[in-house]
Amino acid sequence: MTSPSSRLRNSLDGPMEMQKNPARARYVKPETPPIRLRRTTSLVRLWRIAGRGKPPSVSLRSTVSPQAQARRLCHHQLSIHNLQSPLMIYRVCKSFEIENGHMLSKHPGRCRLPHGHSRRVDLVISADRLDENDMVCDFKALKLAVEDYLDQYDHALMVNSDDQILDSLKEQYRDRLIVLESTDPTTEVLAERIFRFVERQIKDGGALTDPKTGNSYTLPTYLTLERVRVTETSSSWAEYGTG
Repeated sequence: MTSPSSRLRNSLDGPMEMQKNPARARYVKPETPPIRLRRTTSLVRLWRIAGRGKPPSVSLRSTVSPQAQARRLCHHQLSIHNLQSPLMIYRVCKSFEIENGHMLSKHPGRCRLPHGHSRRVDLVISADRLDENDMVCDFKALKLAVEDYLDQYDHALMVNSDDQILDSLKEQYRDRLIVLESTDPTTEVLAERIFRFVERQIKDGGALTDPKTGNSYTLPTYLTLERVRVTETSSSWAEYGTG
């Protein structure tokens, strides 16, 4: 029978003997598994439950404290939330009406002949803030900036410079003839031309004076012209603008 002291010595020397002679070893104590960071793991689970896909890599064996890893993960989640948050803006639309004719020389059907449309021109403008009058901009300012330009298209005929009957049209329509260089005057082309003009007007900005009343209106330069829509018929329209 072994004494208590020898049993204690064997219990202390056992691991050493096991290492020296593995054949005698009956039991080897496994290495202590790494401690998992419960706080970080719970954040990862919450990330996945929220439907945000694969979370950012967080080392569970990192020497960084659980609090620091939690702060990093929350900061990353906040950054993604900010990127996904929509930008809230104000948007207004000003409409004009013109009677406009055109000829589409490239068209195979009747549209190659002179014909006209009662068009509505919509200007869609946005801003991230309101002016001192709590408006995106005054509709009167838009009207003063655009109406003279649109008047050239009213009761006018637009044609392609390559059209074979252009010479005969010049005598008939005179100052109400608008010729586009090697381009058919489609509704899409008209929308683009109007867009380019209004965009320059907004970029220049400044004060506009109503000749009838003498009142002054401002067209802010921070406005965004999103698109110009031009109708052709009650069921057809074309737009030009930002995506």
